[in-house]
Amino acid sequence: MVSRKMVIRAEYVKRLSSEEYQKLSRQRNGVEGIPSVLRCKYNVDNIPVRGLLKSKTFFLLKVGAYNIKKLLKHLPAPRAQSAFNPIMT
Repeated sequence: MVSRKMVIRAEYVKRLSSEEYQKLSRQRNGVEGIPSVLRCKYNVDNIPVRGLLKSKTFFLLKVGAYNIKKLLKHLPAPRAQSAFNPIMT
């Protein structure tokens, strides 16, 4: 005997194992990490200002700092110039 619940559950498990669902779930993990970083590292839960405009500005600056740090992480490190080994341009 097969109940309606068993059929629905089997269809659900089949959809969860599909390649498309797994691809979407990997994206979800990346998106959920950003609010976590903003809360832990940038302390956006405790905004020390009052007012909607100031709060928005404070939050946008925190998000901007996060984005800039992420950008700088992917840029190549600058090479130091020395008198003995000048970089030819």
